[in-house]
Amino acid sequence: MKRIIALLVLGISFSTQAQKLDQIVSVAKEWNELSYYENQFGLWQKEIEKNELNEEAWINSYFAARGASIVSRPNYESSDSLKYNFFMAQRKTILEKAKQKIENSFAYNLIASDEFGLFNNEKEVLAAEELNNNNDPRIYDALLIHYETKGNQAKKEYYAKKMYEANELPAGLINWAYNLLSELEPNAIVFTMGDMDTYALWITQVAKNHRTDVTIINYSMCMFDDYRNNLFKGKVTFDPSIKAFDAKTEKEQLDLLDKAIKSILDSKNPVYISTSAYLQFEHNYSENLYLTGLAYKYSKTPIDNQKLILKNYETVYLLDHLKESFAYHQFQNKEIDFNCMYLPSLLKLYTYYKTNGNLEKMDELQPLLEDLGSKCQQDEQVNKCLNSDEMKLISSADFNAKRIEKSYLRVKDKIFMQEAEVTNHEYGNYLTFLKENKMDNALKVALYDSTQWVKKFPVSSNDPLQNLSHWHPAYQNYPIVNISYEGATAYCIWMTQQYNLQKKRSYKKVVFRLPTKAEWLEMATAGKPSNLNSFPGGNIINDKGCYLANIKPTPTSFFEDGGFHTVRVASYNPNKLGFYNSLGNVAEMTSEKGVALGGSWYNLYDDCTFDKTQTYMGADPGIGFRVVMEIIEF
Repeated sequence: MKRIIALLVLGISFSTQAQKLDQIVSVAKEWNELSYYENQFGLWQKEIEKNELNEEAWINSYFAARGASIVSRPNYESSDSLKYNFFMAQRKTILEKAKQKIENSFAYNLIASDEFGLFNNEKEVLAAEELNNNNDPRIYDALLIHYETKGNQAKKEYYAKKMYEANELPAGLINWAYNLLSELEPNAIVFTMGDMDTYALWITQVAKNHRTDVTIINYSMCMFDDYRNNLFKGKVTFDPSIKAFDAKTEKEQLDLLDKAIKSILDSKNPVYISTSAYLQFEHNYSENLYLTGLAYKYSKTPIDNQKLILKNYETVYLLDHLKESFAYHQFQNKEIDFNCMYLPSLLKLYTYYKTNGNLEKMDELQPLLEDLGSKCQQDEQVNKCLNSDEMKLISSADFNAKRIEKSYLRVKDKIFMQEAEVTNHEYGNYLTFLKENKMDNALKVALYDSTQWVKKFPVSSNDPLQNLSHWHPAYQNYPIVNISYEGATAYCIWMTQQYNLQKKRSYKKVVFRLPTKAEWLEMATAGKPSNLNSFPGGNIINDKGCYLANIKPTPTSFFEDGGFHTVRVASYNPNKLGFYNSLGNVAEMTSEKGVALGGSWYNLYDDCTFDKTQTYMGADPGIGFRVVMEIIEF
């Protein structure tokens, strides 16, 4: 009874009517809605109650809880802090109870190896390997990474082949990997970023015996000493002083990672960045990266990458899989994601043909571009490029109208507003678009001024923010600051243009813009103009002594509220309408230039209340913005 009451309080219900049990897979392979994971969790929990020795029930119950915790994580699309906390607790509970009931089983060790993480699970992952009498492929990826980290090439190849034989990846990913490897120079190094792009390349090298001379380096794994030391033996010279586990702070860890990356880029081997990892290198190295097809070549001297793209598409790549797929796979959507990585270079190729008057090649390429544009939800941008006299490449930035719509909440009538402040990641997509299309004048207006962190607060502790806060992945869900009013309004214009070009959108025509003061107050006060803040009872400190917003608590301190500077945009509890950080974190621009509302992380509470305004002259580390979406035509 207590368990049922707890679930009802959280708003979580697990209906078992007309539901079927599914084998739950990693979100890296298939991303589902939160409701799906909730329902599956409830169904598999019922199976455990029927039989506590049912290993499949334990495995799928855990992975359903894991999936729910990931998709409800703060700053994700289905952000829900209550459900996130609930399912994080369930993961630990399942682990503890499975240890009591089935400790010496494959199921327990599979669960434990996942929960403990890839670099803290050696005992469990090896136990799962020993107990895997049924050749269950769900442990293969963990074993693949384990043996890659330990430098055991034979075992790594064994599990790469096992993943291939078990058909763990769609055929399109292997095609993508084959083509990417094919375009690289002999003995090249190529960086990847995530799970699927790395697995695809490893598997292709082993299963197809293709381009085994290429060294594949996962950017994220470079923080781990064992991985670097075993991977680079005899291949890459790097500074032996790099010891990630000696790092005491996040800044030290990031500095070591940057040091390791630089040592690889400066090696004698040709170095490439997979298109899937480009954003990790864009900030520091964009001037030295040249798109060659499915990868960017790192070069300190200019290269004619247009000729390389032409060569790859006309003589190197195998492309039939882009035109038609004859093999069904349960993770077919992942194949589409990887096919979309061809678009930027395909459009460059089309531009080349158009510039050189090769009408036959243009006509041959156009149907493929239109098909990919539709599947990748970039169809109208592609059509605009195909029909424009002045060819402009579409952005590689991710622009998804449906996902954007979900992040806007109704304020009044046709006025919707972003539930949280614009993030570094969102604004970074706009900057990427400007860079890719060589819109240099617009880029000058839009670009942030990182030096304001130390100009306004000249202390050494702000150096990391100046150097990292606008581009590093750790800060991607923090609010964009240090930009001008003109930059914010230009971003809104770009959002309007991009949205109204999307085929899969809910509204025929919208305008994105900065809010008027009245609109902002309607959002922040939850429709009650007399409110000075958005907190229950009007108190910024709850009955447990915790601050409910990111402000400057006292004239001499910053951190009692949980944030020394800015924090993630979905931090703290939202107001009654669902909007985050209407008070504190960053003061938010209005349509009136120089006027912001809501106060920031460096303002005292009395200066943040909704009856106060903040003024600014230009870029400021305490000034950000959120956007209005006004529906013009349904």
